[in-house]
Amino acid sequence: SIFAQDNWKVRPSLTLTMGLRWEYFTPLHDKNNSLSHVILGQGVNTLTDLKVVQGGNLNQPDRNNFGPQLGFAWSPRSLLGHDYNSRMVWRGGIGVAYTKIGESRILQADGNPPSFVNAGLNSSELIYAVSSGGPYSYGGYPANPATVLTFNANGLPVGGEHLATPNIRGPLQNIRTPYTIHYSLEMQYDLGHEWSASLSYQGSQSRKMQRTLNYNIFTQTTPQIFAPNPLIGSIFLTQSDANSSYNAMLARITHRFSRGLEFSTNYKWSKSIDFCSYDENCGDQQSYPINQNFERGPSDFDATHSLTSYALYELPFFKGRHDWLHTIAGGWQISPIVTFNSGFPWSPVFTYNGATCSRLTLAGINCTARPAAYLGG
Repeated sequence: SIFAQDNWKVRPSLTLTMGLRWEYFTPLHDKNNSLSHVILGQGVNTLTDLKVVQGGNLNQPDRNNFGPQLGFAWSPRSLLGHDYNSRMVWRGGIGVAYTKIGESRILQADGNPPSFVNAGLNSSELIYAVSSGGPYSYGGYPANPATVLTFNANGLPVGGEHLATPNIRGPLQNIRTPYTIHYSLEMQYDLGHEWSASLSYQGSQSRKMQRTLNYNIFTQTTPQIFAPNPLIGSIFLTQSDANSSYNAMLARITHRFSRGLEFSTNYKWSKSIDFCSYDENCGDQQSYPINQNFERGPSDFDATHSLTSYALYELPFFKGRHDWLHTIAGGWQISPIVTFNSGFPWSPVFTYNGATCSRLTLAGINCTARPAAYLGG
């Protein structure tokens, strides 16, 4: 990444901060070209024309990751005819930040053909020997003639003594880098006598977050979105099309340490909304991933109200002394903390014998994504 920043003191009471960051996360690849990446077909033939290509990057690079930053700090002596004597401070900013795509799902491409294919062998077909090397040896084991397969032009196995339908995993070729637009505005005021108060707003919009889907679910819809490919089993692909948002109002009142006492109370009123709440298993979380409009709702960790108060009190015993009594019994502090949060949301979903709607759809059973309304009872 490359980052440039400049601070500009426009006036004694106003400072601007401007910056620009460019980030580039190189696509993953294997130096021995053993890993394979997936190239999908078009339209209804997205799966039937699927290709598995050995070697090269697992996905296309995304170099358009420019993140501007803008912030300010303003302490007016007066505002709207009222003299604040520089006891009021306004701070705010907006920026764009990028994050790396999680590797745990993308690297599951290590099980793709043609380099890696599952095969069940009889005990008489096992070779008990140490490999002398070669392109078909793996993990110290020699090549086994019983596992030889033939492949079609799309890189899928079509023949062999122990032919097994492979499962395909990996990222979409056009997966993009996730990013978040974050912004905030805060007003802080010195109330005097070591008391201060602040009121602020914080918000963010996250885009192109990743989720992993079993694309076979699109072969079970009515009408059918993709035609099924009989040469593959499951096909889990990671894509970047999940979004989230966060908005919060924060109020704080603080008594700075004076006469042995410090006190602060913070209140937050917020709302977090997303399509799913965890990057690594986003697609598994969703009850009906075919249409994300059904998934949009409060985040699993959303707590609308949050109140936290703490106090710090230094006991006055033996203050100012420098003897053994102060060392043993002096300097003690009491610090109570109290936190209140509203409850987390939950979503009722349709299940049948423990299966969610997406799994039922894969089995050819139609179902609704989730109940449309709560009727009480």
